[in-house]
Amino acid sequence: MMFPDHFSTPFYEYVATEKGVFKILGGGNMARVSNFLGIKFIYHNIDTGEFQAEIAYTAFDDNKTVIVPRKDYLQRKGLLNLQFKGLDVTESNASSLTKYFREEENRKMSSKKNVHSTLGFSQYQGKLIFKHQKAIGIDSDYIGSYDIAPRGSYEEYLTMLKKEVFGNTPLETIVSASISSILLGYLGTELGLESTIIHLVADSTTGKSTALKLAISVFSSCDIKAN
Repeated sequence: MMFPDHFSTPFYEYVATEKGVFKILGGGNMARVSNFLGIKFIYHNIDTGEFQAEIAYTAFDDNKTVIVPRKDYLQRKGLLNLQFKGLDVTESNASSLTKYFREEENRKMSSKKNVHSTLGFSQYQGKLIFKHQKAIGIDSDYIGSYDIAPRGSYEEYLTMLKKEVFGNTPLETIVSASISSILLGYLGTELGLESTIIHLVADSTTGKSTALKLAISVFSSCDIKAN
């Protein structure tokens, strides 16, 4: 079925500027709905299949962002539950904002990104992929609670390994154990070997905590207080 040309461009009832969200009334008139709210990115979680949006907003003169599940920002109740974050959502404008966000999705379809919330090997659409801060095998970024973002200098890290670790059997062992976790994670889901225990036994101040941080540093921040 062919549609007339004037149906090819969606009609939007709402528009957002830095001054807020407005409803278009016609005749050049607009009614203010709320302070600024807008979708920056739409996220598709390849682990759960769920969709989320990173919403930018103004709260008490501060610019903030929050990641919200689609089921929340398209529902009146879900939006009202975000009041504590500082979003300008009230009983009087919540219904209008759900309509506005539905239009925002159409405007921001080009911003859709794949994300993942688990780490390691997995299958996606019949293809083997590996997920870290960036995934290998699919264009996807990690969103989660662990601090795994790369930092520092890769060259300096390799220099440290060559100087302090290579040739030192205990430290070589702990690095090998850390790297083996990739293979263990790959095999473990089918063989029931999801975790293993390596027990470091020594007196105090002999380097156990340092060895643990070295193992962690292969994949993430070695500051264990930073999650």
